[in-house]
Amino acid sequence: MKIYFSFVTFCFTAFCLAQIAMADGLVNKQSLSADYTRTFTRHASTDYADIVVYNPAGVMKMENGSYVKLDFVTLSKDYTNTIPGVGTFDQDDTFTAIPSFFALYKQEQWAGFFAVTIPGGGGIVDYTEGNATTLGVANHVLAISPFTTIESMNLEAKSYYVGYTLGASYAIDDVWSVSAGCRYIDANVEAQSNLDFSIAGQAGTFKTLGIDYEQSAQGIGGFIGVNIAASDELNIGLLYQSNTRLLFDTDINRDDIGIVNSIVKGREDLPGLLGAGLAYKIVPALQVDVNVTWYLEKAATWEGRLAGQGDSFDAAVSLEYTISPKWKVSTGYKATRLGIDPEQVMAEAPELDADTITMGGVWAFAEGFDLSFSVAKVFYNSVTDSSGIIYDKELWGISTGLQWQF
Repeated sequence: MKIYFSFVTFCFTAFCLAQIAMADGLVNKQSLSADYTRTFTRHASTDYADIVVYNPAGVMKMENGSYVKLDFVTLSKDYTNTIPGVGTFDQDDTFTAIPSFFALYKQEQWAGFFAVTIPGGGGIVDYTEGNATTLGVANHVLAISPFTTIESMNLEAKSYYVGYTLGASYAIDDVWSVSAGCRYIDANVEAQSNLDFSIAGQAGTFKTLGIDYEQSAQGIGGFIGVNIAASDELNIGLLYQSNTRLLFDTDINRDDIGIVNSIVKGREDLPGLLGAGLAYKIVPALQVDVNVTWYLEKAATWEGRLAGQGDSFDAAVSLEYTISPKWKVSTGYKATRLGIDPEQVMAEAPELDADTITMGGVWAFAEGFDLSFSVAKVFYNSVTDSSGIIYDKELWGISTGLQWQF
């Protein structure tokens, strides 16, 4: 019975991998574009095509024409579990490349747009020597079986929530514009682990216990946005995204314990959010932006580890300076506060409060072409659970994006 409940904990924890990217909500990921990661403030922006997912009504302040934008956010991450009296388990320093695509067609009073982004999940974790979860499982196995030695442990998990956004915007007048649309989510999760045991001094007693399964879910949510161009200097953007219902199906490739079907929960929604931003031109060349994003997690249905957790939020401020028609530079700061109980933190990809800084710019290197770029560093606040296990993370982000206006 002990081994059963240990593997319940392991399998469900691995399943819940949904936040493997730059600090945002408990599940939602906002690092959807290169221009977001160079400022962290896009809810009141009216410049590049990525705002179709941050301030879709704001596209009505852009020039008429067609826009295509392709971005990549590359993350270098290092997650650790430090166990008293045992040592530190490290997630291999893997790189995650998060692509995004934006297309916009805008005329005088209306616009249509499409985007492909990764609004949840976003990568791979690989603990080649195991972690706090696998060690707990392995110790239970030793306690109730003839095995005496843990030969090796490993755990790998992947999580990708691909979002397809389709919407339209309309300019009521020079001040007010509105937008609406829908987003289709295709969520996929994979988890694999092997625990190897033996009996000391007895040849031929090597035993492997393995878990390998995949899950998938699809859902549709909606959004509405409002942009208020209060003056030539001041712009305000508002965005509401609805909750997306996700009911996961499970395909089991390997289950030596025979318990995956009994412990994997089906309903794990992608929460909605409220976003608000203010952009103010201090002087024509210098703009300050302030953003707040509130993640509506308590309104989502979570049947697993995060049930009852949330709401989380982030707040950000940025400065952007236009050097010349060809060059802009920017810097930004974001505070992320999750408020999660340390006992509910996921060992594989711990959800931690964070402070993030970024520096970047935009280079208009040719007629109709803009190249965005940035480097960001996330400073996480480690937590310690009641067992004394310390969960910590380190993360760097590098982003590039290319927009073509025609």
